[in-house]
Amino acid sequence: MTDNTGLFKLYNEFPIDSSLSFITNFCEQNNYSTSPNIYDNTKTDFSKQSFSSNFFSYKPTDISIDFFYAYKYGLGEKIPDDILCTTLTIFYQDTVSYNAKNEYELLIKFFKKLYTHSNKEYIVSEHGREGELVKFYIGKKLKLPMLTIELNYSNDNSHWKSKSIYISYFRPYPKE
Repeated sequence: MTDNTGLFKLYNEFPIDSSLSFITNFCEQNNYSTSPNIYDNTKTDFSKQSFSSNFFSYKPTDISIDFFYAYKYGLGEKIPDDILCTTLTIFYQDTVSYNAKNEYELLIKFFKKLYTHSNKEYIVSEHGREGELVKFYIGKKLKLPMLTIELNYSNDNSHWKSKSIYISYFRPYPKE
């Protein structure tokens, strides 16, 4: 068991640990967009643009949220068969008041206090992506992260600028 209070604040009280039927009702009542899942067209993905959150210290230019089912989703050493993923995509400008790198570092410090088991990776030229990724685990011996925070860079006139942050919360797909 973990205390997900920080996650609920981050996700603006999106019901990340609720049942699928509860999340579906929540998304329908709160005008989330729907689309068929790319892995299984019997499942529905939900998303919302201009998602609001007061959690961040540096003001983002835009936030979106996605809730989806994933099959054989690569998460490092472990590739789970079925998971549910809730992802926040936070966009920034590279200025003092809109700063992805500083926000990323604050997020890492905050979640390291809650989840002490983590590891950091660098993303280098993977499908045109550059950045940093920190995975947080509930336990020391677990291979499946519960939370990932990724800082992405964009190439602007031959030098890299921090541009966006992806925060993904993973949980096992509930078996019937």
